[in-house]
Amino acid sequence: GFAFADIDDALARTIRSIVGSIGPEGHESLGTATVPPPEAVQIVRSLARPGTRVWIIATDRRLVTRSGSLRAGGAEQAAAPDERPDGLIARAEALLRPLYRFLLPPAPTLAFEPEPHAPLYQGSEADAALSGQVVSGRRQLEGTPLEVLASAHPVWADERVIGAVVVEETTAGVLAVRQRLVEGLLSLGLG
Repeated sequence: GFAFADIDDALARTIRSIVGSIGPEGHESLGTATVPPPEAVQIVRSLARPGTRVWIIATDRRLVTRSGSLRAGGAEQAAAPDERPDGLIARAEALLRPLYRFLLPPAPTLAFEPEPHAPLYQGSEADAALSGQVVSGRRQLEGTPLEVLASAHPVWADERVIGAVVVEETTAGVLAVRQRLVEGLLSLGLG
């Protein structure tokens, strides 16, 4: 870890501020400054897709590398209407979509990226994965109707767990698809 102290008076040596890597215990401890292995970075980039976040964590739950975003893509892609009105129902949906937007509550979207710079993975899936089990779980995002779905898999080397890979995704895509289905059923019913 590292820390830089701002000292203006060389005699009194009063520290005005400290900037550095903060440990998970709080401001009194130094965190570790690490450079992820290029192979790990390549793995998480290959696993990431829009709307997912991939973590590789060490046995102490510290972040080795992370890629992706829970905000990107998922809900927006699922909520995008098909631009080719093929049949009568598709044309009716296209005409009635402004009315649906007015009457139906919109599918929730993620307004912020949760834990964008967390040095430790906080989900409970990490414990099981670091003990050698493949596990999935879900947790509610505070202040939103969305949940984060997470799946964790241990990383083995010479018969021992050396870390875990965790893939996360929100329920925003599912809720956007549900919104489109409700609109389609309303169009069918009105037709």
